[in-house]
Amino acid sequence: MFTFKQFHIEQDRCAMKVGTDGVLLGAWAEGGRRILDIGTGSGLIALMMAQRFSQASVLGIDIDSDSCAQALENIAASPFASRVGITCCSLQEFMKKESSSAQDSANSVSSSAQDSIKGVSSSVHNFINKEEEASSLQDVVEEKRACSVQSIVEEKGVPCSLQNIIKNNAEACLLQNIVENNAEVSSLQNDVENNDETYSLQDFFEHGVGEQMTFDSIVSNPPFFVNSLRNPDPQKAAARHTDSLPFSDLINGAFRLLSDDGVFSVIIPAELVEQFCTTSYFSGFYISRQHLIKTTERKPFKRALLAFRKSRPETFDKHEFCLQNPDGSRTDWYAHLTSDFYL
Repeated sequence: MFTFKQFHIEQDRCAMKVGTDGVLLGAWAEGGRRILDIGTGSGLIALMMAQRFSQASVLGIDIDSDSCAQALENIAASPFASRVGITCCSLQEFMKKESSSAQDSANSVSSSAQDSIKGVSSSVHNFINKEEEASSLQDVVEEKRACSVQSIVEEKGVPCSLQNIIKNNAEACLLQNIVENNAEVSSLQNDVENNDETYSLQDFFEHGVGEQMTFDSIVSNPPFFVNSLRNPDPQKAAARHTDSLPFSDLINGAFRLLSDDGVFSVIIPAELVEQFCTTSYFSGFYISRQHLIKTTERKPFKRALLAFRKSRPETFDKHEFCLQNPDGSRTDWYAHLTSDFYL
């Protein structure tokens, strides 16, 4: 177990353990309301982003089922469980699902829940557009305190908050089940009262039926071993080698899923910066930040933190930093960057 100030990470079933790379990216990357963590592993970076950006909803995707299961456990034990979801799939599979239907949930909503969501999505929009009838879900709760959630849905077209779906991120708490089981209004009221930490229905549907969901921030600590000897452990090989997620697939996928004003942030080996940036330029990205990292002053640069945008930035933030002082203590830059996380 690795313990941070506000959460801890269990990692015995994960191929990639907590390391400096993930902590650096999670503490450095820019955020937004919708955040996608590609290759989430134990859920470390997803949880760090949720802690830093209190109004964000974060989705982590990973190809390894054991890592996803452990990430779900780490998220459930954290204070950010209502705002972080996990989907077990590759980036390529995720893009296919997003392209095929806007109702393919960013929170692993199953086909049965999708049917329920499709049935209420139009009424959700009508409710949102008719604020004079009820300015918020809280108004509905106060007016219909004695009614069941199903009664509210039938009269106002207002489905129960997606907080529980996001929180549990599993088929056991689908929107359809919530409606069918007539969850008590008190549960809805609790959802509303905690709505500052939930992904609102309007946000969920605002990309529109038939449109692909986009993210304001995409982060990734990707596999980067290209031509090195493959690890005999399939789980570790998938996490470390680019076979399952080549840089070109990662970059093209990020470009398609990123909003026009969004930021795509990665951490990669310093020697791969030129290759990664070249591929990014051909995909349409512009680099906006580049921070080269070395362990100590005397050593060569080991890692690069990179941020890309779809439009040309007015300035280019390029800096170099060290992680350790000569005595082995953290440098001021590293200590300040990670001060909200390390004990």
